[in-house]
Amino acid sequence: CRLRGECRLSRSIPQRVINIDLYSCPGANVTICNMAQTPLSTGSVDAVVMCLSLMGTDYPAFLREAWRILRPDGFLWIAEIRSRFEERKGDRGAIDRFLKEMRRLGFLCTSEKRPSKMFLTMTFAKRGQDDDIQTDETRAKRPLKSTQWPRLKPCLFRKRKTQGELLAEAANH
Repeated sequence: CRLRGECRLSRSIPQRVINIDLYSCPGANVTICNMAQTPLSTGSVDAVVMCLSLMGTDYPAFLREAWRILRPDGFLWIAEIRSRFEERKGDRGAIDRFLKEMRRLGFLCTSEKRPSKMFLTMTFAKRGQDDDIQTDETRAKRPLKSTQWPRLKPCLFRKRKTQGELLAEAANH
C-alpha cells in the first residue's frame, strides 16, 4: 500500500505518534476516522502534522479539531500543494485569508515556507485566549460557515511515470 496510511513518520521518530486517516494499509497502526471527529481528548497532544490533509471541503472542521486536541502552546504543521492556494503563480489572496482564519481560530503562524515549486508548509502555535480569540466554548458553538475560509482549489491527481517507464518510452522513440 503506497497511497495512504503508511505511518512513515511514526516509524522514524522516537516520540509516541497517533496515526489518523480515513484509510489504512494492512498491518499499519492507524486509527481510521474522520479528522473532524477524532477519539482524542481535548488538550492531549503536543503536535499535529497534516500532510495533504486539507483535501475535504470541510477542511476547517479538521483544523478546529486540531485546535481542540492540541495542548496549550502545541504546534500544528501543515504541508499542502501550493497551487491549491493560488489562482495564478504568486497570488496570495487565498493564503492570506487562510492565515487570517487560522488566527481567528486561535493559531499563530510561526513559519510559512515554499520548500519546492509544488509544496507550501506552514507551522502554527496554538495560542491562549486574548481579545482576538474566542473562548473554547464560543469557538465550539460558532458555525464554521460564518467565517471566511478560502475555497481551496481541487488537487488533480495523476499517475506519474517511474524512471523505468520514462527510459523505456525514450528507447521506443
